[in-house]
Amino acid sequence: MSDPEGVLEGVRVLDFGRYIAGPYCAALLADLGADVIRIERAGGGEDRWVAPVAEDGVGAMYLVMNRNKRAMTLDPACPEGREIVRKLVASADVVVANLPPEVLRSLALDLESLRRVKADIILTTVTAFGAGGPWSGKHGFDGIGQVMCGSAYLTGTPEQPLRAAVAWVDCGTASLAAFGTLAALMARRQTGRGQKVEGALLRTAIALTTRRWSSSKRSRSIESRRSIAARRPRLPICSAPRTAGSSPSRSESRCSGGGPS
Repeated sequence: MSDPEGVLEGVRVLDFGRYIAGPYCAALLADLGADVIRIERAGGGEDRWVAPVAEDGVGAMYLVMNRNKRAMTLDPACPEGREIVRKLVASADVVVANLPPEVLRSLALDLESLRRVKADIILTTVTAFGAGGPWSGKHGFDGIGQVMCGSAYLTGTPEQPLRAAVAWVDCGTASLAAFGTLAALMARRQTGRGQKVEGALLRTAIALTTRRWSSSKRSRSIESRRSIAARRPRLPICSAPRTAGSSPSRSESRCSGGGPS
């Protein structure tokens, strides 16, 4: 691709994300040329101040996750804020929000509410455990995904599991969500319909860890077989009969000492 920056030129994305999974998804779309508007509460969201590096206290994570974006603050719960959001949605192609389903509904950011404003809108959501299950309303972060998928036990030991310092569950989920959003935009070009793209931290963590678990299980199986073999009694691999008084043949001498089984 000679000029990837303009691939999504003309596509408007509203980013209601926080921390990593949602904002990084939107940042990847911005990298490809989308017009991304970061929307956060008045005074700035809680993720704005993580690992401060700027003179005003803005954090490094915020700067990285919100590159190439425009930004605004408002209260989407008040009538004035809702009206501004409604107007923005009417002009948007994609809404990105890593918020629990009930929060989306309370802010009129669920798919049904968005479609009443813009029929072909694409909603990209990221949650900890996905929508529809008994844990769909629970919050979760990268570390929870690392522990629940078993990665922390592979990095450390069963006695002392260790979380990787890199937030690979968050970033992996954001990347897959951006990938799904691109597919949804392509589908809309063909069908004229929008849709919901759903990412979940635990799904990503399990998907990316599956092969490592399989390899680990195979390695433990091989080690187990070797351990069993090492404990076996050393038995001769041949036992040619010998008459009384005869000396052992060369082959008998080699094998009667109990070589490896």
